[in-house]
Amino acid sequence: MGDIVHALPVLASLRAEWPAARIDWLVERRHASLLQLVDGLAQRVAIDTRRIVGPGGWLETIGALRR
Repeated sequence: MGDIVHALPVLASLRAEWPAARIDWLVERRHASLLQLVDGLAQRVAIDTRRIVGPGGWLETIGALRR
């Protein structure tokens, strides 16, 4: 969760520099609700990093990113 809080100024800077850019955020599922409070994101992609073990977990994550 601390990484999210520390990265919020980066989001604000990106949005200020490129207001029309599409910005998505890959976030751990257990912290995804925090990003619901953040404006300026097109999409929040929530993943469960505890399930990314082995090829199946990575394929599931790649599928979520492609969707």
